[in-house]
Amino acid sequence: MRRSREQTIEFSRRGFLAAGGAALAMSRASFGAVRSQPKAKYTRVNLNSPEAIPMLASYNKAVTVMLQLPPTDARNWYRNAFIHLLDCPHGNWWFLPWHRGYIGWFEQTCRELSGDPNFAFPYWDWTAEQVHGTLGIPASFSQDNALNPSNDLFIKSYDTFKAAFESPTQEFYKGLNMDQLDALAVRYEGQPDTQNTPEGFWKSAEPAWFGTSPRNPDFDQPTKIAVSPETIKAALRTKTFSVAGVSGFGSGEAPQHSNSIRQSQGILESQPHNLIHNATGGPGPEGFMTEFFSPVDPIFFMHHSNIDRLWDVWTRKQEKLRLPTLPENGLDRWQSEPFLFYVGPDGKPIATKKDDPRGQAGYYATIGNFDYTYTPGSGEDAVLKSYVPSKFSSQAFTSKLSSRTVGIGKMAVASTDLPNGLDEEVQAEGSDSELVAEIALTLPTDRASNKFHVFVNPPAGSRSVSFDDPGFAGSIAPFGRHGHSDSPVTFSIPITAAVKALRKAGRLKGGEPLNVHVVAAGSRGSVELVPVETPLASVTI
Repeated sequence: MRRSREQTIEFSRRGFLAAGGAALAMSRASFGAVRSQPKAKYTRVNLNSPEAIPMLASYNKAVTVMLQLPPTDARNWYRNAFIHLLDCPHGNWWFLPWHRGYIGWFEQTCRELSGDPNFAFPYWDWTAEQVHGTLGIPASFSQDNALNPSNDLFIKSYDTFKAAFESPTQEFYKGLNMDQLDALAVRYEGQPDTQNTPEGFWKSAEPAWFGTSPRNPDFDQPTKIAVSPETIKAALRTKTFSVAGVSGFGSGEAPQHSNSIRQSQGILESQPHNLIHNATGGPGPEGFMTEFFSPVDPIFFMHHSNIDRLWDVWTRKQEKLRLPTLPENGLDRWQSEPFLFYVGPDGKPIATKKDDPRGQAGYYATIGNFDYTYTPGSGEDAVLKSYVPSKFSSQAFTSKLSSRTVGIGKMAVASTDLPNGLDEEVQAEGSDSELVAEIALTLPTDRASNKFHVFVNPPAGSRSVSFDDPGFAGSIAPFGRHGHSDSPVTFSIPITAAVKALRKAGRLKGGEPLNVHVVAAGSRGSVELVPVETPLASVTI
């Protein structure tokens, strides 16, 4: 059963205010004509299109086969989800290439086990659904078949799952080489009981079975904003893949892909990626999609196909503008990062040594190695737009802080003065200029359902504010449980639409400062489940 949607935000009773070293950075991207591409062998189509019907039938067949494979077979449905649980990167610049490799190899497994040589994952264009007012679990994933994790083919309890997979998982760990064990040591740093044992795996897997429902969808107003055309355009306008100190299109630079230190998420990851995951599987009791075991839900691969499609759109836009498509600094380190847990259609590892090219991030920097293309979807017009330089491009503006702690009863504001001319450029008709807030929060570890609503210049003295308020910019939330680190996590959220709405409503005049409020949402309707205090390290726009 769905939770009722929150209609107002109580500032006085359960409000958290996030404010920190705030800066306002405005980016403006340039656009050009679509480049011609050689014809690919496989085509990923919109899952709501007629062309997707045979693909979904083949996918259902493949999932059915994998659910029935023994736990000792690496192609077993749950064994495939292990890969994501063990090795997935989030909040860093390896987020996109790792998931491209993961779904690319798994697509080949589906092709093999379905018997369909033309199979390719359909993509879930949630933006198109939002525009047409139909955003929700697609009907093809709610039927009584293997595409619905409520189907009887799926394991119903954690205890049953562990009993079946504990021994095969022990054998899997025994077969890991030093390169793979080193990678897991990075992921489970500070947890000695997980070194060379599967205990950390079981601790991570158990939350996926919290409650009784594999899905509990709640596509609320913040989720609709996160997938809106305005948010997708803001993501695609980003001009860099990743630059030190900035959350680019591909999220922020980090020491290793599997470490929770210095997490920084670009708009694409912070907004549509995270909120669709959480809306599909949550808000409570959580379903598979809210946790790192999310590939147990077959819709995972449709969601990530769309994320990958948008990366392809952004890459083609960058190429047309002759702008960098990959990290501008540290490219060698980025390309050589080891991805050592992929499995091929024969059930054998793709690469287990860090010097194997197929086990490195650079192998997945382009689609070419998987030979697929996409039919046009939302955001494709970004490649067609023209570019007009902006004198404010990529500038940052420091804010004045009144507090660095977000907590119950503690309210603070990050106030930023915009330079002359910036406001007019943002307001200009047809402007591609974008104001993006980067909000850094130190989250509690091993806690799900941390969600924060972002307001710009809310009404002074108000005890509650509706999502319909012109200053409501949307929400930020992590995907999965935050790891064992005291480092802040930086989330990105566009605030241009809120600023324009405030100007139109007469609540914000030219030259007035922007006051960014971040308010903690109640979790499952209970204040007690919200952390008492959440330190906010900084805000950058």
